[in-house]
Amino acid sequence: MAAPVPIVGLKGATLSRSGLVNFLLEAVHLPDPDAQLCISETHNLTQTMEWPGDSPPPRKRAQVGRYERRCDACTRLFSQQALQDLNSSSGFVHRTRKGIWWSQNCDLCRFILEVGLNEFGAHLWKDDGLLRFWDLKLNPGDESSDMNALTETRGSYLALSYCWGEPDPNKQSRLSELRLNNEQDLVQEIKLEELEQSVQDAIRVTRELGFTYLWVDRLCIIQDCSEDKTREIIKMAMTYKNAAITLAAGTAKNASEGFLGSLPFKDPTYLPYREFEIPMTDGRTGTIHLSEKPYQPHHPLDKRGWTLQEYMLSSRMLIFSDYQLLWQCQETELQSVTGDNEGIVYQQRLESLPWTSFDEEGEPSFGTHDSEKLYLWQTILSQYTERQLKDPEDRLPAVTGITTELQKVWRDSHIYGHWERWFIQLLAWCKPHKARACERHTKRAPSWSWVSVDGTVGFPATMDIEDAKIEILTAAKVRLYCRILQFHEISPSKRNTVSPMLDLVKSASKVELAGRKCEYLLLGKPISYTHRQPGIALMVLKTASGSYRRVGLALFYDMTVWTDVKYQSVDLEPKEK
Repeated sequence: MAAPVPIVGLKGATLSRSGLVNFLLEAVHLPDPDAQLCISETHNLTQTMEWPGDSPPPRKRAQVGRYERRCDACTRLFSQQALQDLNSSSGFVHRTRKGIWWSQNCDLCRFILEVGLNEFGAHLWKDDGLLRFWDLKLNPGDESSDMNALTETRGSYLALSYCWGEPDPNKQSRLSELRLNNEQDLVQEIKLEELEQSVQDAIRVTRELGFTYLWVDRLCIIQDCSEDKTREIIKMAMTYKNAAITLAAGTAKNASEGFLGSLPFKDPTYLPYREFEIPMTDGRTGTIHLSEKPYQPHHPLDKRGWTLQEYMLSSRMLIFSDYQLLWQCQETELQSVTGDNEGIVYQQRLESLPWTSFDEEGEPSFGTHDSEKLYLWQTILSQYTERQLKDPEDRLPAVTGITTELQKVWRDSHIYGHWERWFIQLLAWCKPHKARACERHTKRAPSWSWVSVDGTVGFPATMDIEDAKIEILTAAKVRLYCRILQFHEISPSKRNTVSPMLDLVKSASKVELAGRKCEYLLLGKPISYTHRQPGIALMVLKTASGSYRRVGLALFYDMTVWTDVKYQSVDLEPKEK
């Protein structure tokens, strides 16, 4: 489907959807060059149009839960009076460090404090444990305090989502992470300048917004203690859900850079490429600017693996973006906090999880069909695996927060990132040719799991009918009842109808195959073959133990090769001990 065309930069009055569609269809070839178009006015600043024949854009997945509309307070940030206040001379002032220090009586801070503390504070999600926070020592009458300390308590807090990056070699003395050998030092009061710049900036924003506690993963999880990391990672979904607001340091490439410095110069790629002037009913002339597609921010933060779940799980996000300060919550689409969008329509690649997945009495399913849930998980995997991880062993832990929440709402369990309900279909992942892995990590996960290889994965075809059946499915053993076809059993005249896709680069695949011909394990097939929809099979090698190791995926465009192949029980290779 073609991307919706956003309407941006309306000058004068705005247009109704039907009026705009009629205008666009007729504007270029009007039969009468002097014809006047009567277009009704609405109260919307920007809208999105679909060309005739296109299906409407998908609705935001956020749903109303048990507590009426939990984000009513958020929407007040964008009320007409609020926008007037925020766009006034005393409204939006703190976009840089200088602005933070000199801002007083900021309307933006007042609104956000009301949203985050007064409104959201009444609906904290159940959490039986304490959390470590940075206590900003923001005492009444002592707002200039420069002392901070690590503490363990309960209370309203903000969370920080940021890129760690490599430490600045010129500033090695700064505290970059919590470790066993410095925990006692961090419990004591330390000065602001001893912390990395992004943390300093987050502390400034947290103080300005009127909060006392800030949660920072790198400074609130003991990085060299596996027990503490495991415990805190399990709680991470709750940590971001319970945060009144998550501060997203979108523009900072590393923690030493900070996100409140001077804004980088960027070409205005969102500017419209076509404009139309039209007469309005009140005699004025309106101008419509059309851009080719919505503006999608590209931040260093969006390249980090861990931040995907921070984005998806956060109840509210204040995003320090390249052009503007952005706001997003479960009810409000990504947009400028001040309302001064200048007609920009922001595009989100992936929506947040629904409110119902956060309810203790959540609905039994998410979406109306299983296919929607499967598509959501495949989309999450595709976008997550494009991101970078400093430690490749975090490939599964970095989405634990997401899987923890989806287990509740889907009433399902996953094994190495594969949901039991769609286990066969999720085996059909593949590595794009330019993103093949250099190595398979079978000590990290079984070869059949996408967790066992680094880099991007995708799903090349739709499986309408599962051909393989599950006999045993546990973390230690996977047994399928399926058909296996050996390479020599494929007629030479039909071998060109098989499209193989190896997981590893050529040199690594050569070592893995060791001169052997792989076999094909049929996973599923399309509902019909009239449009050359392929059958999907795993490429496997039989190991010394008799189990089968995955080496790739293959598409079969001629399914007649499977006609006489018998079903048998097959064990997939387990994780290496």
